[in-house]
Amino acid sequence: MRNLLIYCYLLVSSLANVIQLTTKNFDSVVSNPDGNPTLVKFYATWCGHCKTLAPIYEEIAQHYSESDVQIAEIDCESNRPICSQFKIKGFPTMKLFLGNNDSDDAENVVDFKSSRSKANLIEFIDSNLEVSIPVVESSPSKIVQISELDFDEIKSQDKDLYVVFTANWCQHCLKLHPDWEDLAKVFENDSNIIIGEVETTSVPHKSLLSRYNIKSFPTILGFLQNGDILEYNFKERDLSTLVKWVNSNSGLFRDIDGGISSEAGLIPEIDKLLGEIQAYQDDHGLLHDLVNKVEKIEGSEYYKKLINKIINGEHQTYIPGEIDRLNKILKNKLNQSQLDNIHKRLNVLKKFSSIIF
Repeated sequence: MRNLLIYCYLLVSSLANVIQLTTKNFDSVVSNPDGNPTLVKFYATWCGHCKTLAPIYEEIAQHYSESDVQIAEIDCESNRPICSQFKIKGFPTMKLFLGNNDSDDAENVVDFKSSRSKANLIEFIDSNLEVSIPVVESSPSKIVQISELDFDEIKSQDKDLYVVFTANWCQHCLKLHPDWEDLAKVFENDSNIIIGEVETTSVPHKSLLSRYNIKSFPTILGFLQNGDILEYNFKERDLSTLVKWVNSNSGLFRDIDGGISSEAGLIPEIDKLLGEIQAYQDDHGLLHDLVNKVEKIEGSEYYKKLINKIINGEHQTYIPGEIDRLNKILKNKLNQSQLDNIHKRLNVLKKFSSIIF
């Protein structure tokens, strides 16, 4: 198991923007001909604090990816001579080499001594190099962070709960994270949906892994209001597939942009009956029979209203006019619930329009 953890951590560490240093390339990278400054993280694969720092360090590398500042790291277990040269006694240790083409010059090296947050690291680099790269602030996460301490309380709500179990050393978890963030945004306005995460390297979690037989990361489970527990078994973990999975389980019709799909508001059972309208839309007796069939189906009120418009001979002007009116309303500033209701009505109106005109 320990070897697997080390392997996964090394995979994470090898992501694009962090330069991997060794005894052989250390001087050529850090004492580079262009004199580029380099932040070096000295780490050990068994070090828990190093694993915690890994995703933050990747963000630092991304932040400086279009600058002259190099972000690098070196594994002290495999490169002991370099770590001995710089008297590394604890992990992780970070040093900023100012880029004067001489890594051995003590005046050319500044030790990082603050807490290991993204903001502190950026301030440390910028203040020592007299550079300033704006920090792009991300919007607050919509993911509900969960641990074994509050899991049952959250699950007991009258909502469908979708949870991903992750670890910060897991490469597949890091790859999934942006899509899981987007998934939470897609369903943020659906009051009966919770998109959550159990980040196992930072919260109490062992009882949950045992209870749900979780043996690998990421594992995605759905806990529905009816008591069903569903495991996500699709090979793809992209946003489109995740949205379809939640939609199918929770009876929703979200698009990947958070809007409503063209199927929302439609009732397939009634749509089959609408095929009869064109054949006898002038036979009021048959249309009244159709109304009687439709009103027995849950959620059919709007369908019934439109069929009555046909019976009353108003549909030729009402349906096109209503489509135009609702499209004009969409140009106003509306909340998500209002937008959803209008789009559902438009979907039903367009279904009628396609059949009778």
